[in-house]
Amino acid sequence: MAKKNKIKKIAPKIKHPPQKYIVSKMIFLTVLMVFIGTLIFIGGSMLLENKRLKSPNSSYSPLQPQKQTSAPSSQNHSTKKQFETLIPTSPWYTDEQIALGALVYSKNCQVCHGIAGQGTPNWRTRLSNGTYPPPPLNGSAHTWHHSMQVLINTINKGGTVVGGIMPAFEDKLSNDEVLAVLAYIQSLWPREIYTTWATRINSQQ
Repeated sequence: MAKKNKIKKIAPKIKHPPQKYIVSKMIFLTVLMVFIGTLIFIGGSMLLENKRLKSPNSSYSPLQPQKQTSAPSSQNHSTKKQFETLIPTSPWYTDEQIALGALVYSKNCQVCHGIAGQGTPNWRTRLSNGTYPPPPLNGSAHTWHHSMQVLINTINKGGTVVGGIMPAFEDKLSNDEVLAVLAYIQSLWPREIYTTWATRINSQQ
């Protein structure tokens, strides 16, 4: 009997984990699952894109990236041919291109143009060395004023010719990666900006 009473006295001292600890653990697990799911989605998208590009039955589209068969020095010529036709007023790119472009952007562009393409606050004001800081790429600046070929050339040749500080990526990015990063950038534009851009560029051809 005394032993039972002793057990009863000890039992109330057992404490359950604090509610805050449980909630924090659940939030951590949720964030971890979302992160893992994102990695799986991006990896799967890249595998699907590679499979599509390698497939002998894949149909040619002038607005889709083609498998690179030439050295970087000849990319400008092949890319130019891809955009000789009219640009559709609805987005030309695929989800797979956006996924690949997001990776390319995060590795090469994000450090200057911002995580969401917001650019620098005073991008219209020249720096002390006379150059302009990185502009926004999310449709709020002048990116959508330029044709696809101008945008491609800017990535390949750099922005120094227009007063910027952007380096050239001609020897670093493949043709597919250039188109993919443009797909990602244009996916940041509001739909009305994209439609206006496509209509404007088509009228100039």
